[in-house]
Amino acid sequence: MLPLNITPVHLGGTPTGERLGERLQAHLRKIDAVAGQSAYREIKPLDLIVITDGCPSVSLSPLESFIINRFGCAPR
Repeated sequence: MLPLNITPVHLGGTPTGERLGERLQAHLRKIDAVAGQSAYREIKPLDLIVITDGCPSVSLSPLESFIINRFGCAPR
């Protein structure tokens, strides 16, 4: 059964880009730490499911910049 009363944790917007960036950077640090080693095969893919109120507190541009700088491509 779902709760009837839901209260937002962050008033004034959802830090979507900030949280996605934190998760992505943490995952990439794990990958970088074992690049070229047999432990690289042990790292699972990063799957993200984002459920939000649709009102981000900041734009996703810092996350987009990180992706472009890291991988040399723009998100679609």
